Amino acid sequence: MKRVFLCLFLLDAIVLLAQQSLKQIDKKIDSLQTAKLNTEQRIAAYQEQLKQINRELSELQSKKKQLLAEAVGDIIWAKTGDGGAVLRDKPSTLGTAIINIPPNTPIKVFKEHDNLYFKVEYNGQTGYVNYSTLASNQEIDDFLSGKTTTMPQQKTSTQTTLIRTVDESDPRFQKLQKLYGKDIAIRIMNKEIWEGMSIGQTLESIGQPLSKSNITTDEGVKEVWEYSQYTLEFFNGSLSKIVKK
Repeated sequence: MKRVFLCLFLLDAIVLLAQQSLKQIDKKIDSLQTAKLNTEQRIAAYQEQLKQINRELSELQSKKKQLLAEAVGDIIWAKTGDGGAVLRDKPSTLGTAIINIPPNTPIKVFKEHDNLYFKVEYNGQTGYVNYSTLASNQEIDDFLSGKTTTMPQQKTSTQTTLIRTVDESDPRFQKLQKLYGKDIAIRIMNKEIWEGMSIGQTLESIGQPLSKSNITTDEGVKEVWEYSQYTLEFFNGSLSKIVKK
């Protein structure tokens, strides 16, 4: 009988200890879950704060870049063409349309382009418009062709204009005009080359190169075309460098 009582006592003691251990574990779990929830909430708040900081930082950096561009003369005052222009968020026809800019509207054009999409500012909004939708502008043409001027913001009494001739009844010109717009078609017909033109435009303008090769740079792989008078470098399908021989 004593053994029975002893066993029951030991069993009760074990059960009591187990219950106390479970309570301690449950209490610790509750404490950790509370701490986890508080930490997750703080992380979420910090993440939102970080997003806001990044947004403000990006806006300020963009504004600084624009102000610096204006200070050093890296902008061109131009107008949209007779058909107006579409301001897009990316330098591509795939970019989302931000706003339609009316015809013959003054806009601020930055000397920055990607595949003939210029970065512009209109009505406080910044985006990209296609070169073909801009009104004819000699300063933009000079920039595309690699020409530079010492005082881009000043106008002198004597100005020189590049004279381009073309037979607009020529079927080739009409085809090029449909593909690239009138201004670019005229330049191609006159066998011009400029930074930013596409591979197709280059072939239409000066034909096939004597040879092709690739070079690897920090930016990536560039394609090099050799002509008798030029060495051309293409990056991402766009003419990025012209070297006269």
